[in-house]
Amino acid sequence: MYSDTEREKSCGAVIWRVTPWGHEYLLIQHRRHWSFPKGHVEGAETEKATALREVKEETGLDVALDGRFRKMVSYRTQRGNMKDVVFFIATPIGGVERPQLEEINDLKWFTFRKALPRVTFETDNAVLCAAEKYIHAHNRKFIHSTPDEGIQ
Repeated sequence: MYSDTEREKSCGAVIWRVTPWGHEYLLIQHRRHWSFPKGHVEGAETEKATALREVKEETGLDVALDGRFRKMVSYRTQRGNMKDVVFFIATPIGGVERPQLEEINDLKWFTFRKALPRVTFETDNAVLCAAEKYIHAHNRKFIHSTPDEGIQ
């Protein structure tokens, strides 16, 4: 069993935008894997404040978080610590899109169908699927998915 001091916590966001042909998700490439922007909670920072800061640092974007979507995944890090990652869903509201070169190799927008196989880790895949379902359930007036884009 691991103690609380050996448990890590990060927060981030699944960023999506409406396009003329539907909607897309922003994925970032860390070294060899594709994921969502996220990072460690600093001090007494709230989960939402951490997510907003990390999104800005890693992508250059200002986003509006939808706090009704909160998905947490947990896994063991390569160092053996347990890590909890909380994801919110967000839409861009400003900023200049650019990768944080010290940590991020690339960032790109993908439709759900193209993002799903690109996301590297199973936990992130589950978060992406949950975000897709949430968007379809709560943002119907913005969604124009083709039949092969949606979640079954």
